Order: sequence, then structure tokens, then C-alpha cells
Amino acid sequence: MARVFGVSVSRSTILRLVDGLPDPEAAPPRVVGVDEYAMRKGRVCGTILVDVETRRPGR
Repeated sequence: MARVFGVSVSRSTILRLVDGLPDPEAAPPRVVGVDEYAMRKGRVCGTILVDVETRRPGR
């Protein structure tokens, strides 16, 4: 996108600027779902909380 606007900037600078932005305000989820996953069978497992109404991961 920087190229489209003709701005010369590195990827690191863009990531640093985006990381510095404040998190958007979000209402607490009313309905929460739990999803478990495995990257490789028996190796890497994880659990994610999901807002069922917006279908987005919880914060």
C-alpha cells in the first residue's frame, strides 16, 4: 500500500507503527465457545476462546 501512495518505508517501520496503535474498544463477549486444535497429531496443541456471535477470537 505504501508503494501505491509513493511512500518509501521499510516493513519494520510499518509493523512498528501498526503495533503502536491502540487496540480497538470491544464489548465483552456474551457467548463464548472453546475450540481445541492440534498442529500435528500428538505434538502441538492449543485452546482458543471464540466470541460465537462475531466469530472472532477472544482477547
